[in-house]
Amino acid sequence: MRNHADEVVFVETSANGHLSNRGFTLIEMLVTLAVSAIGIFAIAALITDVVKIQKRSTTVQMLTQMRTSIVGAVTDGRTSAAVPSAWERTFGDISVSTGTPLMACLANNTACTKDVGSQINLKNIDGTEFFHSLNPTRGFNFDGILCNSFSLLAPDPACPLRWDLTWVPRCVGNTKTVCENPVIEIEGRLEYSPTNGDPFNGVLNVEQFMVRLRRGDKADRNEPVVLAYIENDDTGETGSCFNTWTPRAVNTIISDPGNNATIVSATSFSLTAGNYECRIQAPGFKNGGNKLNLVGAGVNILSGVTSASLQGESVNVTMQANFYISGTTTLQVNHFCTQQPSNASFGVVLNDWILGVPVPDGALAPGTEYTSTVYTVVSCVKTSG
Repeated sequence: MRNHADEVVFVETSANGHLSNRGFTLIEMLVTLAVSAIGIFAIAALITDVVKIQKRSTTVQMLTQMRTSIVGAVTDGRTSAAVPSAWERTFGDISVSTGTPLMACLANNTACTKDVGSQINLKNIDGTEFFHSLNPTRGFNFDGILCNSFSLLAPDPACPLRWDLTWVPRCVGNTKTVCENPVIEIEGRLEYSPTNGDPFNGVLNVEQFMVRLRRGDKADRNEPVVLAYIENDDTGETGSCFNTWTPRAVNTIISDPGNNATIVSATSFSLTAGNYECRIQAPGFKNGGNKLNLVGAGVNILSGVTSASLQGESVNVTMQANFYISGTTTLQVNHFCTQQPSNASFGVVLNDWILGVPVPDGALAPGTEYTSTVYTVVSCVKTSG
């Protein structure tokens, strides 16, 4: 005899209109529910895994972008005089709370102690914090948001990542202990403090985000500085170089995007601190034994000797001057010659025209053709500083 107490009966009408009954036992229903529950839990676990995978992917992308930004901030040169680069912002702030005090030697153009560096408080181009490594608890979460509770010994799930950014000045030569123009080594290490249940489950290859750079002292640059003497009337550049060092005139800044040059006087100019590679040219006419020198505090560079034809040709006296200045320095180009112009057809020696103004044919007085003539040119590239 069948016991209907253990059976659940569903009654429904068949397609031909007759009643039919179909039943599931309680055990069958429980099994079905159990299988369904297992499926639901499996789907939930799968969804959790997918979420973690997505989070790992977005975090790795974020860390890669941060590494690229760190390299850009460290290697960036000056954008303009009015807007310093991120690196200039970084070494320019030597305060204890927000800056890097040991970078004072870069900010003040003084000698840095060899092999002694520290963590860097790296700045953005607008002067705000990029990442302050001098604070040992400064970190960020998996979304790149800064936090202040990073610890390797007591991991905080809200602050699991940190950049350790360091700089060290290196001096050329084994005997030096200080140098004003050091090569700087920058290293950036990603630190990871895992916690239970984080997206990486304690496994994150931090070496793939390592930053290692070498750069010049304060900035690797390619800033042109071009100055010249451009005649503004018809008299020409006057002065005699015969057996005496005579200053060449400079009155115009032709190019200076980095705001490195200033006209100081009719015969002198200044350049800001840094390394410079310069080519200096000045004309001579109907004379011989021409040579130039560039002088200033800590700078005294002499050219070779060049001669013009005494029959009437001119010569362009050229010198190459590569130098480093630790602060803004006033400079002057001087011209020396050992032979005077030959102007026998006029019966006089026009010493005033030795510095490069040719004597017009058939006339003693210079004409209006001298207006806007370019004479001495100082063409430099600031490579660092």
